[in-house]
Amino acid sequence: STMWFVLSIFLVTSFGFVDCRQEDQSNHDCRSCRDLILEDLANCPGNGFKCDESEPLSAAVLTPSDPCTCQSLRCARKGWRLAVNGTIVDKVWCKGGQWLSSGFPAASFVCAKGPPCPAVPQTSTAKGYFASELIRSTEDGTIVYSCEAGWSLISVEGSVVGNLGEATISCKPQSGIFELAGAPAKPKKFTCGLVPDCTECDGKVDGFWSQMNEKYTPSDTNPNKPPTCEYTCPSGTNLIFEGMRFNSVICQMGSLAVTLDSFTGPKLADPNKFQCDTCACGEAGLNDGGKLGQGLCPKDRRCTKPTLATPCTATCPADSTPLYKDLAGMPLKTTITCTPDNKWIGADVDTTLGITCLLSPGKGECDGPCVVSKRCSDLTPFACDTKTHCDETLLVYVPFGEGYQVMCRKGSLVTDSSPVGEEHILTCPASGIWTMSGVSQATCVTDDSQVAVCLFTMTETLGEVDYECAYGTCSLTCKDPTKQFAYVTGNGPQRNTNLQCLENRPWALNEDYIADTSTIKCVPI
Repeated sequence: STMWFVLSIFLVTSFGFVDCRQEDQSNHDCRSCRDLILEDLANCPGNGFKCDESEPLSAAVLTPSDPCTCQSLRCARKGWRLAVNGTIVDKVWCKGGQWLSSGFPAASFVCAKGPPCPAVPQTSTAKGYFASELIRSTEDGTIVYSCEAGWSLISVEGSVVGNLGEATISCKPQSGIFELAGAPAKPKKFTCGLVPDCTECDGKVDGFWSQMNEKYTPSDTNPNKPPTCEYTCPSGTNLIFEGMRFNSVICQMGSLAVTLDSFTGPKLADPNKFQCDTCACGEAGLNDGGKLGQGLCPKDRRCTKPTLATPCTATCPADSTPLYKDLAGMPLKTTITCTPDNKWIGADVDTTLGITCLLSPGKGECDGPCVVSKRCSDLTPFACDTKTHCDETLLVYVPFGEGYQVMCRKGSLVTDSSPVGEEHILTCPASGIWTMSGVSQATCVTDDSQVAVCLFTMTETLGEVDYECAYGTCSLTCKDPTKQFAYVTGNGPQRNTNLQCLENRPWALNEDYIADTSTIKCVPI
């Protein structure tokens, strides 16, 4: 349809133009334009735009007292703009007696209202980049999609990936068209991308070093986790910050934020420093809970020595848990780690009896020699004399650190290199050489001969003592359950319900030496 629009114009002579702009003086026909056609069909942009020939217009007010103002037209209502030949313009104005739009003659126009800005098509993947969603914001009424600092705008069209750097995508609601670098954005998908590279993080984290460490390559991107570079201290050292131990330093690509253990962990900021301290807990505090563990292992259970996995950590084998005694003398279980002050478990616990691994009931035995990097020479059955009852089927193999031990499920160990009662455990360390020189045969003694020498030294308790030998320990108790042992050590008079036979002598469970074994008696509890 076509509608004629006629402006009523006050004709003003050229006299008295002394106060007008030079443009008005040279183009005094800028107030003489007349009819302009309102036409939908020839001017509406389409692409979702709504056009209406009946929309009110706003024109410059021309008065004789203001001879300098040129004629101009624009759409009156908010959200509506003039469209000329399918192009959105702010206004048309008069010059040289004719209406112009963007410097070209305009024969007709219409008021148009753009559609709402559609959502930018996005993708969650871009080959060679970590991908993240675009950030939507509004600036002076214009919708803008951009990326956070350090990230680049990435376009994806099929297999073609383009890096647009710091470019943004914008859309003015009145046009409804997204623009990229001032031109309409082509139908591509977009994302924010970051090249998986730790170079910038290397420089950032180096600013916190007091000692270099090993570096790990970044892992794959996670929608809920920003891409990061991870740094850890060298093997055998602890990562320490403000007296606390951490596992790693995390640097986020892009933002270069540096934190501890995770991207939400404690933040490192200059002048905060961390260091990689060498662990010095050592293997001395790790034992099998028996002789060296001074009775740490419960009487009816089996224990084995923890393995020193790294200078900072020790581990227990499968089907076992760490065991030590705290200040109150009660067994506790926890992870075996070396603290920043170089103490196993923690400075507030007592590990003077050492740390052992408590095996679950019925667990921890190997079918024959345990599978280790180096096995000791195989053992053959030891032939006992006819007066001694022996049973080689009671021999068991138990993991021990990086090696294994041989002991008796019941009874006491005897070998071709040690008499009965002398040694209860035979050890094969990581070297693959038996700790007992020249040993090649072993069996288990199950009669009284295994404790005969030990009991003989206890002259005041003959006939009053029971014994039980199993898994490398020979435990002694008074037969009368209402009595306990009384004895004297270097620490003075002592009492206990149990003693143990070690090297054919009675010992206190805490390995205190009983100098005069003839003073051991069974006394009322």
